[in-house]
Amino acid sequence: MFLLFLGSHFTMTAQTNDEYEYTVKKKKASARKKNKAAVVKAITQLKNGGAVIYIVKDRKMKTDAMKEKGFEEKALQLETDRMRKQKIIVKGLKENFKFCPVYFILQSDLEKIQRGEIAGNLLDTTLKKDATIVFNHSYFLFLDYGDVYDEQGKVYSDTAKSDLTGRTSLKTDCFVFKNKYMSQLTKPFPYYITCHYPAKELGLKMRVLNKRLSAFYAKVAE
Repeated sequence: MFLLFLGSHFTMTAQTNDEYEYTVKKKKASARKKNKAAVVKAITQLKNGGAVIYIVKDRKMKTDAMKEKGFEEKALQLETDRMRKQKIIVKGLKENFKFCPVYFILQSDLEKIQRGEIAGNLLDTTLKKDATIVFNHSYFLFLDYGDVYDEQGKVYSDTAKSDLTGRTSLKTDCFVFKNKYMSQLTKPFPYYITCHYPAKELGLKMRVLNKRLSAFYAKVAE
Protein backbone atom coordinates (compact mmCIF):
# COMPACT_ATOMS: atom_id res chain seq x y z
CA MET A 1 0.00 0.00 0.00
CA PHE A 2 2.83 2.38 0.95
CA LEU A 3 4.64 1.70 -2.34
CA LEU A 4 1.40 2.29 -4.25
CA PHE A 5 0.90 5.62 -2.44
CA LEU A 6 4.51 6.61 -3.08
CA GLY A 7 4.19 5.81 -6.76
CA SER A 8 0.99 7.82 -7.00
CA HIS A 9 2.66 10.75 -5.22
CA PHE A 10 5.60 10.79 -7.64
CA THR A 11 3.24 10.56 -10.61
CA MET A 12 1.19 13.53 -9.34
CA THR A 13 4.37 15.54 -8.64
CA ALA A 14 5.68 14.85 -12.14
CA GLN A 15 2.34 15.90 -13.64
CA THR A 16 2.32 19.08 -11.53
CA ASN A 17 5.85 19.97 -12.65
CA ASP A 18 4.97 19.29 -16.27
CA GLU A 19 1.87 21.45 -15.99
CA TYR A 20 3.86 24.25 -14.38
CA GLU A 21 6.55 24.15 -17.09
CA TYR A 22 3.87 24.12 -19.77
CA THR A 23 2.16 27.15 -18.19
CA VAL A 24 5.45 29.06 -17.96
CA LYS A 25 6.34 28.28 -21.59
CA LYS A 26 2.86 29.30 -22.69
CA LYS A 27 3.12 32.64 -20.84
CA LYS A 28 6.56 33.34 -22.33
CA ALA A 29 5.31 32.51 -25.82
CA SER A 30 2.30 34.78 -25.31
CA ALA A 31 4.55 37.62 -24.07
CA ARG A 32 6.88 37.24 -27.07
CA LYS A 33 3.93 37.31 -29.45
CA LYS A 34 2.47 40.44 -27.84
CA ASN A 35 5.87 42.13 -27.72
CA LYS A 36 6.53 41.42 -31.38
CA ALA A 37 3.17 42.86 -32.39
CA ALA A 38 3.78 45.97 -30.27
CA VAL A 39 7.29 46.69 -31.56
CA VAL A 40 6.31 45.99 -35.16
CA LYS A 41 3.69 48.69 -34.74
CA ALA A 42 6.31 50.95 -33.12
CA ILE A 43 8.87 50.67 -35.93
CA THR A 44 6.14 51.17 -38.54
CA GLN A 45 4.86 54.33 -36.86
CA LEU A 46 8.37 55.60 -36.29
CA LYS A 47 9.29 55.27 -39.97
CA ASN A 48 5.98 56.59 -41.30
CA GLY A 49 5.63 60.04 -39.81
CA GLY A 50 7.17 59.40 -36.39
CA ALA A 51 10.16 60.98 -34.67
CA VAL A 52 12.79 60.41 -32.00
CA ILE A 53 13.32 62.79 -29.08
CA TYR A 54 16.73 62.63 -27.44
CA ILE A 55 16.83 63.51 -23.74
CA VAL A 56 19.66 65.93 -22.93
CA LYS A 57 20.88 65.17 -19.41
CA ASP A 58 21.04 68.60 -17.78
CA ARG A 59 20.76 67.20 -14.22
CA LYS A 60 19.08 70.44 -13.17
CA MET A 61 17.86 69.10 -9.81
CA LYS A 62 21.39 68.17 -8.79
CA THR A 63 22.99 71.47 -9.79
CA ASP A 64 20.13 73.48 -8.25
CA ALA A 65 20.67 71.63 -4.97
CA MET A 66 24.39 72.39 -5.13
CA LYS A 67 23.66 76.08 -5.67
CA GLU A 68 21.30 76.16 -2.70
CA LYS A 69 24.08 74.74 -0.51
CA GLY A 70 26.45 77.50 -1.61
CA PHE A 71 28.44 75.53 -4.21
CA GLU A 72 27.41 77.79 -7.08
CA GLU A 73 30.80 77.94 -8.79
CA LYS A 74 31.18 74.16 -8.69
CA ALA A 75 27.59 73.73 -9.94
CA LEU A 76 28.21 76.10 -12.87
CA GLN A 77 31.38 74.22 -13.79
CA LEU A 78 29.50 70.93 -13.65
CA GLU A 79 26.77 72.35 -15.89
CA THR A 80 29.34 73.65 -18.37
CA ASP A 81 31.19 70.32 -18.58
CA ARG A 82 28.01 68.30 -18.89
CA MET A 83 26.45 70.48 -21.55
CA ARG A 84 29.69 70.47 -23.54
CA LYS A 85 29.50 66.67 -23.68
CA GLN A 86 25.80 66.80 -24.53
CA LYS A 87 26.47 69.19 -27.43
CA ILE A 88 28.82 66.58 -28.90
CA ILE A 89 26.06 63.96 -28.68
CA VAL A 90 23.40 66.28 -30.12
CA LYS A 91 25.64 67.25 -33.04
CA GLY A 92 26.47 63.60 -33.68
CA LEU A 93 22.82 62.55 -33.63
CA LYS A 94 21.79 65.41 -35.90
CA GLU A 95 24.45 64.50 -38.45
CA ASN A 96 24.28 60.72 -38.32
CA PHE A 97 20.84 59.49 -37.18
CA LYS A 98 18.88 59.18 -40.42
CA PHE A 99 16.08 56.67 -39.82
CA CYS A 100 13.58 59.40 -38.91
CA PRO A 101 13.63 63.02 -37.69
CA VAL A 102 15.35 63.60 -34.35
CA TYR A 103 14.62 66.34 -31.81
CA PHE A 104 16.13 67.33 -28.49
CA ILE A 105 14.76 68.24 -25.06
CA LEU A 106 16.17 68.88 -21.59
CA GLN A 107 15.73 66.12 -19.05
CA SER A 108 14.24 68.71 -16.69
CA ASP A 109 11.44 69.25 -19.23
CA LEU A 110 10.62 65.56 -19.60
CA GLU A 111 7.31 65.72 -17.73
CA LYS A 112 6.20 68.66 -19.88
CA ILE A 113 6.84 66.64 -23.02
CA GLN A 114 4.98 63.66 -21.57
CA ARG A 115 2.00 65.96 -21.00
CA GLY A 116 2.15 67.01 -24.64
CA GLU A 117 3.77 70.41 -24.05
CA ILE A 118 6.30 70.02 -26.85
CA ALA A 119 6.06 73.42 -28.55
CA GLY A 120 8.58 75.84 -27.09
CA ASN A 121 10.55 73.14 -25.30
CA LEU A 122 12.58 71.76 -28.21
CA LEU A 123 16.28 72.57 -28.37
CA ASP A 124 18.49 73.67 -31.23
CA THR A 125 21.98 72.21 -31.64
CA THR A 126 23.39 74.80 -29.21
CA LEU A 127 20.97 73.40 -26.58
CA LYS A 128 18.91 76.58 -26.45
CA LYS A 129 15.12 76.38 -26.54
CA ASP A 130 13.83 77.42 -29.94
CA ALA A 131 10.12 78.21 -30.26
CA THR A 132 10.40 78.21 -34.08
CA ILE A 133 11.07 74.46 -34.19
CA VAL A 134 7.86 72.78 -35.32
CA PHE A 135 6.98 69.25 -34.19
CA ASN A 136 4.38 67.76 -36.54
CA HIS A 137 4.50 64.13 -35.46
CA SER A 138 1.71 62.08 -33.94
CA TYR A 139 4.11 59.40 -32.70
CA PHE A 140 7.52 59.51 -31.07
CA LEU A 141 9.97 57.49 -29.04
CA PHE A 142 12.45 58.86 -26.54
CA LEU A 143 16.14 58.12 -26.98
CA ASP A 144 17.90 58.03 -23.62
CA TYR A 145 21.55 57.50 -22.72
CA GLY A 146 22.19 55.18 -19.80
CA ASP A 147 21.65 51.58 -18.71
CA VAL A 148 19.78 48.72 -20.34
CA TYR A 149 17.86 46.59 -17.85
CA ASP A 150 16.91 42.93 -17.72
CA GLU A 151 13.15 42.86 -18.19
CA GLN A 152 12.45 39.20 -18.88
CA GLY A 153 8.77 38.41 -18.87
CA LYS A 154 7.82 42.01 -19.59
CA VAL A 155 4.89 42.66 -21.91
CA TYR A 156 5.65 45.86 -23.79
CA SER A 157 3.12 48.35 -25.15
CA ASP A 158 3.04 52.05 -25.99
CA THR A 159 1.27 52.65 -22.69
CA ALA A 160 3.58 50.47 -20.55
CA LYS A 161 5.11 52.46 -17.71
CA SER A 162 8.69 52.08 -16.56
CA ASP A 163 9.12 49.91 -13.47
CA LEU A 164 12.71 48.91 -12.73
CA THR A 165 12.01 47.62 -9.23
CA GLY A 166 14.28 44.63 -8.69
CA ARG A 167 15.60 44.81 -12.24
CA THR A 168 19.26 44.20 -13.01
CA SER A 169 21.33 46.51 -15.18
CA LEU A 170 22.70 44.46 -18.09
CA LYS A 171 24.68 47.12 -19.92
CA THR A 172 25.85 50.67 -19.29
CA ASP A 173 26.60 53.59 -21.63
CA CYS A 174 23.85 52.78 -24.12
CA PHE A 175 21.49 54.76 -26.31
CA VAL A 176 18.13 53.22 -25.46
CA PHE A 177 14.74 53.66 -27.11
CA LYS A 178 11.89 54.21 -24.67
CA ASN A 179 8.20 54.95 -25.00
CA LYS A 180 6.40 58.06 -23.79
CA TYR A 181 6.37 56.67 -20.23
CA MET A 182 10.11 55.84 -20.27
CA SER A 183 9.60 52.10 -20.57
CA GLN A 184 12.38 50.63 -22.70
CA LEU A 185 11.37 48.77 -25.83
CA THR A 186 12.13 45.10 -26.23
CA LYS A 187 13.20 42.52 -28.80
CA PRO A 188 12.92 42.07 -31.72
CA PHE A 189 13.10 45.90 -31.94
CA PRO A 190 16.79 46.97 -32.03
CA TYR A 191 16.11 49.04 -28.95
CA TYR A 192 19.62 49.92 -27.83
CA ILE A 193 23.22 50.29 -28.93
CA THR A 194 26.27 50.47 -26.68
CA CYS A 195 28.42 53.60 -27.02
CA HIS A 196 31.03 53.99 -24.29
CA TYR A 197 32.79 56.99 -25.85
CA PRO A 198 30.25 59.18 -27.70
CA ALA A 199 32.88 61.78 -28.67
CA LYS A 200 34.80 59.12 -30.61
CA GLU A 201 32.22 56.46 -31.52
CA LEU A 202 28.94 58.28 -32.08
CA GLY A 203 29.10 58.57 -35.87
CA LEU A 204 29.90 54.89 -36.33
CA LYS A 205 27.37 53.73 -33.73
CA MET A 206 24.53 55.78 -35.24
CA ARG A 207 25.26 54.43 -38.71
CA VAL A 208 25.07 50.91 -37.27
CA LEU A 209 21.82 51.79 -35.51
CA ASN A 210 20.36 53.21 -38.73
CA LYS A 211 21.11 49.90 -40.48
CA ARG A 212 19.56 47.84 -37.70
CA LEU A 213 16.40 49.95 -37.64
CA SER A 214 16.12 49.89 -41.45
CA ALA A 215 16.65 46.13 -41.55
CA PHE A 216 13.98 45.53 -38.93
CA TYR A 217 11.55 47.84 -40.72
CA ALA A 218 12.20 46.14 -44.07
CA LYS A 219 11.61 42.74 -42.49
CA VAL A 220 8.26 43.65 -40.95
CA ALA A 221 7.16 45.53 -44.08
CA GLU A 222 7.53 42.44 -46.30
